[in-house]
Amino acid sequence: MATLPALPVGITSSASTMLAPAPVGPALARPAPADGLRHTGTCTTGLPVLRADREELSRIGARAVERGLGRCGFPAVAQTTNSHEELTSPVAGTPTARLEAAAVAVHGTRKAANGLTGGLSPLR
Repeated sequence: MATLPALPVGITSSASTMLAPAPVGPALARPAPADGLRHTGTCTTGLPVLRADREELSRIGARAVERGLGRCGFPAVAQTTNSHEELTSPVAGTPTARLEAAAVAVHGTRKAANGLTGGLSPLR
């Protein structure tokens, strides 16, 4: 996932959770640990958070589509909403080319994703 470096930490973490891959692995401890508490699984794939400016985010998203990779965008307007329902109207009313990106995730093989994001720096 690539995000704008100037986004506040809270928004960056929100974007990363919204764009994270969904598969969750099995429970982390079988049988249950000594205290009896179960540890649920975690996402089965990593999600590095990288830095990119708006132009680069747009290029990454467009190239992902061109190459047949999965692409999930987090539009900047999402920073002003509190729910998916609130976000639907402004996104539906704006042509895709005019939606400013705050973050984008690319889903595919590691090699294919790295081909688009390999030159980006980690968000620190």
